[in-house]
Amino acid sequence: ERQAVTVPLDMSNGGTVNFHLKFAPIVENEDDTLCKTAFGGDVHLLYSIDLGDTWIKFGSYIVHNFRYDYFGAVEEEIPIGAYSNQTMFKWDQPYFEDKRDYWALDDIVIFHKFDSSWRESGPFLEKKVESDEKIQVAQCCFETEQCENDPSTFLNEEEDCTWVRGWTEGNKYVLRGADAYVIIASLLALCKFTYNFTVLMLTDGDVVVDKFMKRYMPRSCRQKKTAAMFDFQQKPDEPPPGMLAEGSFQCVCHPKFRKFMTIVFLAPWVIAVIWMISVTGGYTVYQPFVSFGNEASAEASTFADQPPYVEPDGEAKTSSGFIVFLCMSMDMANILWLSKHVFCLWPAWVPEVSIDTNPRNNWLRVGKQKIILTDVKEIHRFSKRFCQYVTLLYILGGMPWCSVTMICKGFWFHYEKARVVEGVFGFVACFRAFFGAAAFTKFHFAMEYILSLNNDARDDMGLSMRIEKVRYLAFYCFLAVSVSVGLIISTYYYHSKTHSFFSAIICGIFGAIYGTALGLLQGLPTLPQFFMTRWPDEGHTVQYEKKIHCPCIFYCSYCSDMHTRQGYLVLFLDNMQSYQELLKGDVGGQLEDM
Repeated sequence: ERQAVTVPLDMSNGGTVNFHLKFAPIVENEDDTLCKTAFGGDVHLLYSIDLGDTWIKFGSYIVHNFRYDYFGAVEEEIPIGAYSNQTMFKWDQPYFEDKRDYWALDDIVIFHKFDSSWRESGPFLEKKVESDEKIQVAQCCFETEQCENDPSTFLNEEEDCTWVRGWTEGNKYVLRGADAYVIIASLLALCKFTYNFTVLMLTDGDVVVDKFMKRYMPRSCRQKKTAAMFDFQQKPDEPPPGMLAEGSFQCVCHPKFRKFMTIVFLAPWVIAVIWMISVTGGYTVYQPFVSFGNEASAEASTFADQPPYVEPDGEAKTSSGFIVFLCMSMDMANILWLSKHVFCLWPAWVPEVSIDTNPRNNWLRVGKQKIILTDVKEIHRFSKRFCQYVTLLYILGGMPWCSVTMICKGFWFHYEKARVVEGVFGFVACFRAFFGAAAFTKFHFAMEYILSLNNDARDDMGLSMRIEKVRYLAFYCFLAVSVSVGLIISTYYYHSKTHSFFSAIICGIFGAIYGTALGLLQGLPTLPQFFMTRWPDEGHTVQYEKKIHCPCIFYCSYCSDMHTRQGYLVLFLDNMQSYQELLKGDVGGQLEDM
Protein backbone atom coordinates (compact mmCIF):
# COMPACT_ATOMS: atom_id res chain seq x y z
CA GLU A 1 0.00 0.00 0.00
CA ARG A 2 1.06 3.55 -0.70
CA GLN A 3 -0.63 5.76 1.86
CA ALA A 4 0.03 8.21 4.72
CA VAL A 5 -2.28 8.45 7.75
CA THR A 6 -2.40 11.03 10.55
CA VAL A 7 -3.16 10.47 14.19
CA PRO A 8 -6.62 11.48 15.48
CA LEU A 9 -6.97 15.28 15.61
CA ASP A 10 -9.49 17.64 17.19
CA MET A 11 -11.26 19.25 14.23
CA SER A 12 -14.50 20.09 16.04
CA ASN A 13 -14.63 23.58 14.53
CA GLY A 14 -13.30 22.72 11.08
CA GLY A 15 -10.16 23.97 9.42
CA THR A 16 -7.96 23.36 6.38
CA VAL A 17 -5.46 20.76 5.20
CA ASN A 18 -2.38 22.21 3.48
CA PHE A 19 0.38 20.19 1.84
CA HIS A 20 2.71 20.00 -1.16
CA LEU A 21 2.41 17.11 -3.64
CA LYS A 22 4.65 15.88 -6.43
CA PHE A 23 4.54 12.91 -8.86
CA ALA A 24 7.53 11.47 -10.67
CA PRO A 25 8.29 13.86 -13.54
CA ILE A 26 8.82 12.92 -17.16
CA VAL A 27 12.39 11.79 -17.90
CA GLU A 28 14.00 11.15 -21.29
CA ASN A 29 15.97 8.02 -20.30
CA GLU A 30 14.28 5.94 -17.59
CA ASP A 31 17.22 3.50 -17.49
CA ASP A 32 19.34 6.12 -15.74
CA THR A 33 16.94 6.73 -12.81
CA LEU A 34 14.95 4.75 -10.28
CA CYS A 35 12.19 7.39 -10.22
CA LYS A 36 10.47 6.50 -13.46
CA THR A 37 7.83 8.69 -15.07
CA ALA A 38 4.39 8.43 -13.47
CA PHE A 39 1.52 7.77 -15.90
CA GLY A 40 -1.20 6.65 -13.50
CA GLY A 41 -1.96 6.25 -9.85
CA ASP A 42 -3.99 9.25 -8.78
CA VAL A 43 -3.81 10.16 -5.08
CA HIS A 44 -6.92 10.74 -2.94
CA LEU A 45 -7.40 12.57 0.34
CA LEU A 46 -9.82 10.96 2.80
CA TYR A 47 -11.02 11.48 6.35
CA SER A 48 -12.39 9.23 9.10
CA ILE A 49 -14.23 10.09 12.33
CA ASP A 50 -14.41 6.51 13.68
CA LEU A 51 -10.70 5.84 14.15
CA GLY A 52 -10.20 4.48 10.61
CA ASP A 53 -13.09 2.03 10.31
CA THR A 54 -14.62 3.99 7.45
CA TRP A 55 -12.99 6.51 5.11
CA ILE A 56 -14.69 9.24 3.09
CA LYS A 57 -12.94 10.88 0.13
CA PHE A 58 -13.01 14.68 -0.22
CA GLY A 59 -10.08 15.35 -2.53
CA SER A 60 -8.47 13.78 -5.63
CA TYR A 61 -5.23 14.74 -7.41
CA ILE A 62 -4.61 13.68 -10.98
CA VAL A 63 -1.10 12.69 -11.97
CA HIS A 64 -0.54 15.03 -14.89
CA ASN A 65 -1.44 18.09 -12.74
CA PHE A 66 1.49 17.48 -10.37
CA ARG A 67 4.02 15.74 -12.63
CA TYR A 68 6.74 18.42 -12.51
CA ASP A 69 10.23 18.95 -11.12
CA TYR A 70 8.77 20.95 -8.22
CA PHE A 71 6.10 20.46 -5.55
CA GLY A 72 2.60 21.86 -6.10
CA ALA A 73 0.77 23.55 -3.20
CA VAL A 74 -2.66 22.21 -2.22
CA GLU A 75 -5.21 23.60 0.27
CA GLU A 76 -8.41 21.75 1.07
CA GLU A 77 -11.25 23.00 3.27
CA ILE A 78 -12.33 20.32 5.74
CA PRO A 79 -15.97 19.30 5.06
CA ILE A 80 -18.61 19.57 7.77
CA GLY A 81 -18.84 15.77 7.98
CA ALA A 82 -15.23 15.68 9.23
CA TYR A 83 -15.96 17.90 12.26
CA SER A 84 -15.10 15.76 15.31
CA ASN A 85 -12.59 15.54 18.13
CA GLN A 86 -10.92 12.42 16.62
CA THR A 87 -10.70 13.10 12.90
CA MET A 88 -8.03 11.23 10.94
CA PHE A 89 -6.72 12.09 7.43
CA LYS A 90 -5.27 9.71 4.87
CA TRP A 91 -3.47 10.20 1.55
CA ASP A 92 -4.00 7.04 -0.49
CA GLN A 93 -2.92 5.75 -3.92
CA PRO A 94 -5.17 2.72 -4.48
CA TYR A 95 -3.92 1.81 -7.96
CA PHE A 96 -0.32 2.05 -9.18
CA GLU A 97 2.43 0.21 -11.00
CA ASP A 98 5.06 -1.21 -8.66
CA LYS A 99 8.14 0.20 -10.44
CA ARG A 100 6.71 3.63 -11.27
CA ASP A 101 3.91 6.04 -10.32
CA TYR A 102 5.95 7.32 -7.38
CA TRP A 103 4.70 10.37 -5.44
CA ALA A 104 5.85 12.48 -2.50
CA LEU A 105 4.26 14.62 0.21
CA ASP A 106 5.90 17.57 1.97
CA ASP A 107 5.06 20.44 4.34
CA ILE A 108 1.81 18.99 5.67
CA VAL A 109 0.06 21.58 7.85
CA ILE A 110 -3.42 21.03 9.28
CA PHE A 111 -5.08 24.16 10.68
CA HIS A 112 -7.66 23.83 13.40
CA LYS A 113 -10.15 26.69 13.75
CA PHE A 114 -10.95 27.99 17.20
CA ASP A 115 -14.36 27.91 18.73
CA SER A 116 -16.53 30.91 17.77
CA SER A 117 -16.51 32.06 21.41
CA TRP A 118 -12.74 31.77 21.90
CA ARG A 119 -12.38 35.53 22.45
CA GLU A 120 -14.60 35.26 25.54
CA SER A 121 -12.84 32.29 27.06
CA GLY A 122 -11.13 32.74 30.41
CA PRO A 123 -7.59 31.65 29.41
CA PHE A 124 -7.61 33.92 26.38
CA LEU A 125 -8.81 36.94 28.36
CA GLU A 126 -6.09 36.38 30.96
CA LYS A 127 -3.41 36.16 28.29
CA LYS A 128 -4.82 39.23 26.56
CA VAL A 129 -4.61 41.33 29.71
CA GLU A 130 -1.06 40.16 30.33
CA SER A 131 -0.03 40.87 26.72
CA ASP A 132 -1.67 44.32 26.74
CA GLU A 133 0.24 45.24 29.88
CA LYS A 134 3.55 44.18 28.34
CA ILE A 135 2.79 46.00 25.10
CA GLN A 136 1.85 49.15 27.02
CA VAL A 137 5.13 49.00 28.94
CA ALA A 138 7.09 48.59 25.68
CA GLN A 139 5.22 51.50 24.09
CA CYS A 140 5.96 53.72 27.07
CA CYS A 141 9.60 52.65 27.07
CA PHE A 142 9.85 54.13 23.57
CA GLU A 143 7.45 56.99 24.45
CA THR A 144 5.41 56.35 21.31
CA GLU A 145 1.95 57.78 20.57
CA GLN A 146 0.50 54.39 21.58
CA CYS A 147 1.59 55.00 25.19
CA GLU A 148 -1.55 56.10 27.02
CA ASN A 149 0.25 57.17 30.22
CA ASP A 150 3.02 59.57 31.12
CA PRO A 151 6.15 57.39 31.06
CA SER A 152 7.73 59.35 33.91
CA THR A 153 4.96 58.18 36.26
CA PHE A 154 3.86 54.95 34.61
CA LEU A 155 7.29 53.36 34.47
CA ASN A 156 8.14 52.91 38.12
CA GLU A 157 11.18 51.23 39.60
CA GLU A 158 9.60 47.78 39.23
CA GLU A 159 9.11 48.18 35.48
CA ASP A 160 12.25 47.43 33.52
CA CYS A 161 12.67 48.25 29.81
CA THR A 162 15.73 46.10 29.27
CA TRP A 163 13.58 43.17 28.10
CA VAL A 164 12.08 45.26 25.27
CA ARG A 165 13.77 44.44 22.00
CA GLY A 166 15.51 47.45 20.43
CA TRP A 167 15.35 49.61 23.58
CA THR A 168 18.50 51.42 24.61
CA GLU A 169 18.93 53.42 27.76
CA GLY A 170 19.19 57.17 27.30
CA ASN A 171 15.76 58.22 25.92
CA LYS A 172 16.61 57.97 22.23
CA TYR A 173 13.72 57.47 19.85
CA VAL A 174 13.01 57.42 16.13
CA LEU A 175 11.56 60.68 14.78
CA ARG A 176 7.76 60.48 14.86
CA GLY A 177 4.53 62.23 15.80
CA ALA A 178 4.64 65.82 17.03
CA ASP A 179 8.43 66.00 16.73
CA ALA A 180 8.21 65.03 13.05
CA TYR A 181 5.55 67.67 12.34
CA VAL A 182 7.69 70.40 13.93
CA ILE A 183 10.79 69.34 11.98
CA ILE A 184 8.81 69.27 8.72
CA ALA A 185 7.30 72.70 9.45
CA SER A 186 10.75 74.16 10.18
CA LEU A 187 12.17 72.73 6.93
CA LEU A 188 9.24 74.18 4.98
CA ALA A 189 9.76 77.57 6.63
CA LEU A 190 13.49 77.45 5.84
CA CYS A 191 12.86 76.59 2.18
CA LYS A 192 10.24 79.33 1.89
CA PHE A 193 12.56 81.90 3.49
CA THR A 194 15.43 80.93 1.18
CA TYR A 195 13.21 81.17 -1.88
CA ASN A 196 11.69 84.53 -0.89
CA PHE A 197 15.08 85.98 -0.03
CA THR A 198 16.49 84.86 -3.39
CA VAL A 199 13.54 86.36 -5.24
CA LEU A 200 13.94 89.59 -3.26
CA MET A 201 17.62 89.81 -4.13
CA LEU A 202 16.91 89.29 -7.81
CA THR A 203 13.75 91.33 -8.29
CA ASP A 204 13.90 94.16 -5.76
CA GLY A 205 17.00 95.68 -7.31
CA ASP A 206 16.19 99.25 -6.39
CA VAL A 207 16.32 98.34 -2.71
CA VAL A 208 18.53 95.30 -2.10
CA VAL A 209 21.05 95.39 -4.93
CA ASP A 210 21.42 99.19 -4.72
CA LYS A 211 22.14 99.00 -0.99
CA PHE A 212 24.62 96.20 -1.58
CA MET A 213 26.48 98.22 -4.23
CA LYS A 214 26.55 101.36 -2.11
CA ARG A 215 27.85 99.49 0.91
CA TYR A 216 30.33 96.98 -0.53
CA MET A 217 31.27 98.12 -4.06
CA PRO A 218 34.40 100.31 -4.41
CA ARG A 219 33.71 103.94 -5.28
CA SER A 220 35.53 103.55 -8.58
CA CYS A 221 33.04 100.86 -9.62
CA ARG A 222 29.87 102.72 -8.67
CA GLN A 223 27.76 104.48 -11.23
CA LYS A 224 28.48 108.22 -11.27
CA LYS A 225 25.71 110.78 -11.34
CA THR A 226 25.76 113.04 -14.38
CA ALA A 227 24.12 116.30 -15.18
CA ALA A 228 21.62 114.48 -17.36
CA MET A 229 20.19 112.87 -14.23
CA PHE A 230 19.11 116.27 -12.98
CA ASP A 231 18.05 117.80 -16.33
CA PHE A 232 14.30 117.59 -15.85
CA GLN A 233 12.37 119.64 -18.36
CA GLN A 234 8.80 120.48 -17.69
CA LYS A 235 6.35 118.99 -20.15
CA PRO A 236 3.44 121.12 -21.44
CA ASP A 237 0.77 118.94 -19.77
CA GLU A 238 2.48 118.97 -16.34
CA PRO A 239 1.60 121.39 -13.61
CA PRO A 240 4.33 123.89 -12.71
CA PRO A 241 6.85 123.08 -9.96
CA GLY A 242 5.27 123.36 -6.56
CA MET A 243 1.85 122.54 -8.00
CA LEU A 244 2.27 118.80 -8.53
CA ALA A 245 -0.71 116.63 -7.65
CA GLU A 246 0.78 114.96 -4.61
CA GLY A 247 -0.77 113.75 -1.38
CA SER A 248 0.71 112.48 1.86
CA PHE A 249 -1.46 110.58 4.28
CA GLN A 250 -1.19 109.28 7.81
CA CYS A 251 -2.51 105.91 8.93
CA VAL A 252 -5.14 106.14 11.65
CA CYS A 253 -3.71 104.36 14.70
CA HIS A 254 -5.57 103.50 17.88
CA PRO A 255 -3.28 102.94 20.90
CA LYS A 256 -5.87 100.77 22.67
CA PHE A 257 -6.11 98.55 19.62
CA ARG A 258 -2.32 98.13 19.62
CA LYS A 259 -2.33 97.11 23.28
CA PHE A 260 -5.19 94.71 22.68
CA MET A 261 -3.45 93.00 19.76
CA THR A 262 -0.18 92.80 21.70
CA ILE A 263 -1.98 90.92 24.47
CA VAL A 264 -3.82 88.72 21.95
CA PHE A 265 -0.53 87.57 20.42
CA LEU A 266 1.83 87.46 23.41
CA ALA A 267 -0.48 85.89 26.02
CA PRO A 268 -1.14 82.62 24.10
CA TRP A 269 2.51 82.42 23.07
CA VAL A 270 3.82 82.79 26.64
CA ILE A 271 1.28 80.32 28.03
CA ALA A 272 1.99 77.79 25.27
CA VAL A 273 5.78 78.06 25.68
CA ILE A 274 5.63 77.56 29.46
CA TRP A 275 3.22 74.65 29.07
CA MET A 276 5.32 73.07 26.31
CA ILE A 277 8.53 73.27 28.35
CA SER A 278 6.81 71.73 31.37
CA VAL A 279 5.44 68.69 29.50
CA THR A 280 8.43 68.04 27.23
CA GLY A 281 11.12 65.93 28.82
CA GLY A 282 14.70 65.48 27.79
CA TYR A 283 15.24 63.01 24.98
CA THR A 284 16.91 62.56 21.61
CA VAL A 285 15.17 61.81 18.32
CA TYR A 286 16.94 60.41 15.28
CA GLN A 287 16.15 59.49 11.68
CA PRO A 288 18.19 56.73 9.98
CA PHE A 289 19.37 57.45 6.45
CA VAL A 290 21.19 55.71 3.64
CA SER A 291 24.32 57.21 2.12
CA PHE A 292 24.51 57.60 -1.63
CA GLY A 293 26.22 54.66 -3.25
CA ASN A 294 25.02 52.15 -0.65
CA GLU A 295 23.47 49.48 -2.87
CA ALA A 296 20.50 47.31 -1.98
CA SER A 297 21.07 43.69 -1.00
CA ALA A 298 18.43 41.04 -1.64
CA GLU A 299 19.91 38.87 1.13
CA ALA A 300 19.15 41.60 3.68
CA SER A 301 15.40 41.43 2.91
CA THR A 302 13.22 39.44 5.29
CA PHE A 303 11.10 37.98 2.49
CA ALA A 304 12.14 37.19 -1.04
CA ASP A 305 9.03 38.82 -2.56
CA GLN A 306 9.84 42.19 -0.97
CA PRO A 307 12.07 44.83 -2.65
CA PRO A 308 15.76 44.63 -1.78
CA TYR A 309 16.42 46.31 1.54
CA VAL A 310 19.25 48.72 2.27
CA GLU A 311 20.58 48.79 5.80
CA PRO A 312 20.84 52.43 7.01
CA ASP A 313 24.44 53.42 7.56
CA GLY A 314 23.90 56.75 9.31
CA GLU A 315 21.42 58.80 11.29
CA ALA A 316 20.46 62.44 11.75
CA LYS A 317 19.59 63.26 15.34
CA THR A 318 18.60 66.22 17.47
CA SER A 319 17.47 66.88 21.02
CA SER A 320 14.06 67.74 22.41
CA GLY A 321 15.45 71.09 23.56
CA PHE A 322 16.23 72.06 19.98
CA ILE A 323 12.72 71.06 18.88
CA VAL A 324 11.25 73.24 21.63
CA PHE A 325 13.46 76.10 20.45
CA LEU A 326 12.17 75.61 16.89
CA CYS A 327 8.58 75.79 18.12
CA MET A 328 9.23 78.99 20.05
CA SER A 329 11.11 80.58 17.15
CA MET A 330 8.62 79.75 14.42
CA ASP A 331 5.63 80.89 16.46
CA MET A 332 7.38 84.13 17.42
CA ALA A 333 8.51 84.75 13.83
CA ASN A 334 4.91 84.70 12.64
CA ILE A 335 3.85 86.99 15.48
CA LEU A 336 6.59 89.48 14.58
CA TRP A 337 5.63 89.40 10.90
CA LEU A 338 1.99 90.13 11.67
CA SER A 339 2.94 92.79 14.22
CA LYS A 340 5.13 94.59 11.66
CA HIS A 341 3.37 94.08 8.33
CA VAL A 342 -0.30 93.90 9.31
CA PHE A 343 -1.08 95.44 12.70
CA CYS A 344 1.92 97.84 12.91
CA LEU A 345 2.11 97.53 16.70
CA TRP A 346 5.32 99.59 16.91
CA PRO A 347 5.04 103.26 15.79
CA ALA A 348 8.11 102.92 13.57
CA TRP A 349 6.36 100.11 11.67
CA VAL A 350 3.49 102.33 10.51
CA PRO A 351 4.04 102.87 6.76
CA GLU A 352 4.22 106.29 5.18
CA VAL A 353 1.58 106.64 2.50
CA SER A 354 1.82 109.09 -0.39
CA ILE A 355 0.42 109.46 -3.89
CA ASP A 356 2.22 111.27 -6.70
CA THR A 357 0.23 111.78 -9.92
CA ASN A 358 3.15 113.45 -11.68
CA PRO A 359 3.52 111.59 -15.01
CA ARG A 360 7.20 111.02 -14.19
CA ASN A 361 6.24 109.12 -11.03
CA ASN A 362 2.56 108.24 -11.07
CA TRP A 363 2.75 105.94 -8.08
CA LEU A 364 1.21 105.08 -4.75
CA ARG A 365 3.92 104.58 -2.17
CA VAL A 366 3.19 102.50 0.93
CA GLY A 367 6.36 102.33 2.98
CA LYS A 368 9.06 101.03 0.62
CA GLN A 369 6.55 99.56 -1.81
CA LYS A 370 5.59 101.43 -4.97
CA ILE A 371 2.36 100.71 -6.82
CA ILE A 372 2.06 102.28 -10.26
CA LEU A 373 -1.33 103.98 -10.46
CA THR A 374 -2.02 102.45 -13.84
CA ASP A 375 -1.77 99.01 -12.17
CA VAL A 376 -4.69 99.86 -9.86
CA LYS A 377 -7.64 97.88 -11.24
CA GLU A 378 -10.61 98.51 -8.99
CA ILE A 379 -11.65 100.08 -5.69
CA HIS A 380 -14.27 98.22 -3.64
CA ARG A 381 -16.02 99.02 -0.42
CA PHE A 382 -16.13 96.42 2.37
CA SER A 383 -18.24 96.12 5.49
CA LYS A 384 -17.23 96.19 9.13
CA ARG A 385 -18.14 92.52 9.54
CA PHE A 386 -15.82 91.55 6.68
CA CYS A 387 -13.00 93.54 8.30
CA GLN A 388 -13.61 91.75 11.61
CA TYR A 389 -13.54 88.40 9.84
CA VAL A 390 -10.22 89.17 8.11
CA THR A 391 -8.75 90.37 11.43
CA LEU A 392 -9.75 87.06 13.01
CA LEU A 393 -8.02 85.15 10.20
CA TYR A 394 -4.83 87.13 10.77
CA ILE A 395 -5.03 86.43 14.50
CA LEU A 396 -5.32 82.69 13.75
CA GLY A 397 -2.11 82.95 11.73
CA GLY A 398 -0.31 84.27 14.81
CA MET A 399 -1.39 81.54 17.22
CA PRO A 400 1.35 79.21 18.58
CA TRP A 401 0.42 76.18 16.48
CA CYS A 402 3.85 74.54 16.73
CA SER A 403 3.86 74.76 20.53
CA VAL A 404 0.30 73.41 20.70
CA THR A 405 1.37 70.41 18.62
CA MET A 406 4.06 69.57 21.18
CA ILE A 407 1.65 70.20 24.06
CA CYS A 408 -0.79 67.64 22.63
CA LYS A 409 1.98 65.07 22.83
CA GLY A 410 2.16 65.63 26.60
CA PHE A 411 -1.53 64.77 27.12
CA TRP A 412 -0.82 61.09 26.33
CA PHE A 413 -4.14 60.53 24.60
CA HIS A 414 -5.26 57.16 23.37
CA TYR A 415 -3.40 56.35 20.17
CA GLU A 416 -6.43 56.84 17.92
CA LYS A 417 -7.06 60.28 19.43
CA ALA A 418 -3.39 61.27 19.53
CA ARG A 419 -2.91 60.41 15.88
CA VAL A 420 -5.82 62.67 14.89
CA VAL A 421 -5.21 65.54 17.31
CA GLU A 422 -1.46 65.81 16.71
CA GLY A 423 -2.02 65.34 13.00
CA VAL A 424 -4.53 68.22 12.80
CA PHE A 425 -2.37 70.71 14.72
CA GLY A 426 0.76 69.48 12.95
CA PHE A 427 -0.89 70.00 9.56
CA VAL A 428 -1.94 73.53 10.53
CA ALA A 429 1.64 74.29 11.63
CA CYS A 430 3.04 72.99 8.31
CA PHE A 431 0.34 74.83 6.36
CA ARG A 432 1.25 78.12 8.03
CA ALA A 433 4.99 77.48 7.62
CA PHE A 434 4.56 77.01 3.86
CA PHE A 435 2.10 79.82 3.11
CA GLY A 436 3.20 82.31 5.77
CA ALA A 437 1.46 84.01 8.68
CA ALA A 438 -1.30 85.21 6.32
CA ALA A 439 -2.07 81.62 5.28
CA PHE A 440 -5.64 81.62 6.58
CA THR A 441 -6.42 84.96 4.92
CA LYS A 442 -4.97 83.74 1.60
CA PHE A 443 -6.99 80.55 1.91
CA HIS A 444 -10.19 82.57 2.41
CA PHE A 445 -9.67 84.69 -0.71
CA ALA A 446 -8.71 81.61 -2.74
CA MET A 447 -11.82 79.69 -1.68
CA GLU A 448 -14.01 82.67 -2.58
CA TYR A 449 -13.06 82.11 -6.22
CA ILE A 450 -12.76 78.33 -6.25
CA LEU A 451 -16.19 77.77 -4.67
CA SER A 452 -17.91 80.67 -6.36
CA LEU A 453 -20.81 80.03 -8.75
CA ASN A 454 -20.81 83.59 -10.03
CA ASN A 455 -20.31 83.77 -13.80
CA ASP A 456 -17.95 86.74 -13.60
CA ALA A 457 -15.75 84.94 -11.08
CA ARG A 458 -15.68 81.82 -13.25
CA ASP A 459 -14.73 83.94 -16.27
CA ASP A 460 -11.89 85.50 -14.28
CA MET A 461 -10.65 82.02 -13.39
CA GLY A 462 -10.76 81.00 -17.04
CA LEU A 463 -8.74 84.04 -18.09
CA SER A 464 -6.24 83.43 -15.29
CA MET A 465 -5.83 79.82 -16.40
CA ARG A 466 -4.72 80.97 -19.84
CA ILE A 467 -1.84 83.05 -18.49
CA GLU A 468 1.52 81.73 -19.63
CA LYS A 469 2.99 81.59 -16.13
CA VAL A 470 0.58 78.77 -15.20
CA ARG A 471 2.60 76.46 -17.45
CA TYR A 472 5.87 77.78 -16.03
CA LEU A 473 4.79 77.18 -12.44
CA ALA A 474 3.43 73.71 -13.24
CA PHE A 475 6.73 72.71 -14.87
CA TYR A 476 9.01 74.14 -12.18
CA CYS A 477 6.89 72.75 -9.33
CA PHE A 478 7.02 69.33 -10.99
CA LEU A 479 10.78 69.63 -11.34
CA ALA A 480 11.36 70.86 -7.78
CA VAL A 481 9.09 68.31 -6.11
CA SER A 482 10.28 65.33 -8.14
CA VAL A 483 13.96 66.11 -7.52
CA SER A 484 13.54 66.86 -3.81
CA VAL A 485 11.30 63.85 -3.16
CA GLY A 486 13.66 61.65 -5.15
CA LEU A 487 16.57 62.75 -2.98
CA ILE A 488 14.59 62.21 0.23
CA ILE A 489 13.41 58.75 -0.76
CA SER A 490 16.87 57.77 -1.94
CA THR A 491 18.33 58.92 1.37
CA TYR A 492 15.80 57.75 3.95
CA TYR A 493 13.52 55.13 2.37
CA TYR A 494 15.66 53.67 -0.42
CA HIS A 495 14.70 50.27 -1.79
CA SER A 496 15.68 50.42 -5.44
CA LYS A 497 16.37 52.91 -8.21
CA THR A 498 13.07 52.08 -9.91
CA HIS A 499 11.16 52.58 -6.65
CA SER A 500 12.78 55.97 -6.07
CA PHE A 501 12.26 57.08 -9.68
CA PHE A 502 8.55 56.26 -9.85
CA SER A 503 7.90 57.69 -6.37
CA ALA A 504 9.59 60.94 -7.45
CA ILE A 505 7.54 61.07 -10.67
CA ILE A 506 4.24 60.49 -8.85
CA CYS A 507 5.03 63.19 -6.29
CA GLY A 508 6.16 65.46 -9.13
CA ILE A 509 2.73 65.09 -10.76
CA PHE A 510 1.11 66.31 -7.54
CA GLY A 511 3.62 69.17 -7.54
CA ALA A 512 2.56 70.07 -11.09
CA ILE A 513 -1.08 70.13 -9.97
CA TYR A 514 -0.11 72.45 -7.11
CA GLY A 515 1.84 74.69 -9.51
CA THR A 516 -1.17 74.90 -11.82
CA ALA A 517 -3.46 75.88 -8.94
CA LEU A 518 -0.87 78.38 -7.70
CA GLY A 519 -0.58 80.02 -11.13
CA LEU A 520 -4.37 80.15 -11.39
CA LEU A 521 -4.75 81.85 -8.02
CA GLN A 522 -1.89 84.29 -8.61
CA GLY A 523 -3.77 85.57 -11.64
CA LEU A 524 -6.70 86.42 -9.35
CA PRO A 525 -6.82 89.03 -6.55
CA THR A 526 -6.04 86.58 -3.73
CA LEU A 527 -2.96 88.26 -2.21
CA PRO A 528 -4.09 90.20 0.90
CA GLN A 529 -2.18 93.25 2.11
CA PHE A 530 -4.10 94.70 5.04
CA PHE A 531 -2.76 97.35 7.39
CA MET A 532 -4.99 96.94 10.42
CA THR A 533 -3.90 99.97 12.45
CA ARG A 534 -7.25 100.57 14.11
CA TRP A 535 -10.31 98.73 15.32
CA PRO A 536 -12.00 96.87 12.43
CA ASP A 537 -14.34 99.15 10.54
CA GLU A 538 -15.80 99.57 7.06
CA GLY A 539 -13.55 100.94 4.35
CA HIS A 540 -12.23 100.52 0.83
CA THR A 541 -9.95 97.92 -0.67
CA VAL A 542 -7.70 98.63 -3.64
CA GLN A 543 -7.24 95.83 -6.14
CA TYR A 544 -3.92 96.16 -7.95
CA GLU A 545 -1.38 94.19 -9.93
CA LYS A 546 1.85 93.63 -8.04
CA LYS A 547 4.46 93.56 -10.77
CA ILE A 548 7.91 92.12 -10.22
CA HIS A 549 10.80 93.33 -12.39
CA CYS A 550 13.42 90.64 -12.89
CA PRO A 551 16.86 91.75 -14.09
CA CYS A 552 17.32 88.66 -16.28
CA ILE A 553 18.96 89.40 -19.63
CA PHE A 554 19.03 85.82 -20.90
CA TYR A 555 16.35 83.35 -21.95
CA CYS A 556 14.80 83.18 -18.46
CA SER A 557 13.25 86.63 -18.79
CA TYR A 558 9.82 85.22 -17.95
CA CYS A 559 10.60 85.08 -14.20
CA SER A 560 9.00 88.54 -13.92
CA ASP A 561 5.68 87.15 -15.16
CA MET A 562 5.97 84.16 -12.83
CA HIS A 563 6.13 86.35 -9.72
CA THR A 564 3.64 89.04 -10.77
CA ARG A 565 0.30 88.61 -9.03
CA GLN A 566 -2.98 90.35 -8.14
CA GLY A 567 -3.41 91.77 -4.65
CA TYR A 568 -5.68 93.61 -2.24
CA LEU A 569 -4.52 96.69 -0.35
CA VAL A 570 -6.42 98.03 2.67
CA LEU A 571 -5.38 101.19 4.52
CA PHE A 572 -7.12 103.27 7.19
CA LEU A 573 -6.02 106.87 6.50
CA ASP A 574 -6.80 110.25 7.96
CA ASN A 575 -8.21 111.60 4.66
CA MET A 576 -9.86 108.74 2.83
CA GLN A 577 -11.79 111.01 0.47
CA SER A 578 -8.65 112.64 -0.99
CA TYR A 579 -6.98 109.23 -1.11
CA GLN A 580 -9.81 107.81 -3.24
CA GLU A 581 -9.94 110.87 -5.51
CA LEU A 582 -6.23 110.67 -6.26
CA LEU A 583 -6.47 106.96 -6.99
CA LYS A 584 -9.37 107.55 -9.36
CA GLY A 585 -7.46 110.34 -11.12
CA ASP A 586 -9.68 113.17 -9.90
CA VAL A 587 -6.86 115.67 -9.22
CA GLY A 588 -8.65 118.87 -10.21
CA GLY A 589 -9.91 119.54 -6.73
CA GLN A 590 -6.46 118.81 -5.33
CA LEU A 591 -4.80 121.39 -7.61
CA GLU A 592 -7.35 124.04 -6.69
CA ASP A 593 -6.69 123.52 -3.00
CA MET A 594 -2.89 123.86 -3.44
